[in-house]
Amino acid sequence: MNLNNQSELEVYFADNFDTVLFPILADMYLQSRDLVRARKVCEIGLGYHPDHVDGRFILAMVELEIGNERESEKLLKEVVQSGTDHLQASFQLAIVQQSLGRAESTLQKSWNKVLDLDPENREAKSILSILGKQETPKKVIQRKKISKKSTGKTSKTRRAKKNRRSSTSYQSSYRYFYNGQRT
Repeated sequence: MNLNNQSELEVYFADNFDTVLFPILADMYLQSRDLVRARKVCEIGLGYHPDHVDGRFILAMVELEIGNERESEKLLKEVVQSGTDHLQASFQLAIVQQSLGRAESTLQKSWNKVLDLDPENREAKSILSILGKQETPKKVIQRKKISKKSTGKTSKTRRAKKNRRSSTSYQSSYRYFYNGQRT
């Protein structure tokens, strides 16, 4: 059987739901953005092999693509804590936790795990250097109260643009890292 042939894998999976090859088929569906099928294949495969780290990782990526960051974080934690050295899961966990606004200590722990697995990881080094340099302000800055008239769409729009800009680098990192190194 050719593991690069989606049709052959689909036929094989249909006859053998208990196969350990389910993450390969699920990843093919994920790459083609067929998230419903990717999730279904993972759920079936994990029903037979609940400790399959690559299956959990692909399911975490599906959840992330759907927008379920909390569920993705949960699955990625399970992969990282499984005892295997899964660089992609560690990297994605750090990104998801940063996106969810987790505590600095949590982020440092996650990015340090990435560095443990890949000591030359530039993004982890960069983020850890930024986290390490954060200091509490010496003087509290008082902000002026904004009148009700000046609040509205512009401030929401500014916040939305800022959020889009901050998440773009993580999305591009995710795409580069995930597409560049497949499990």
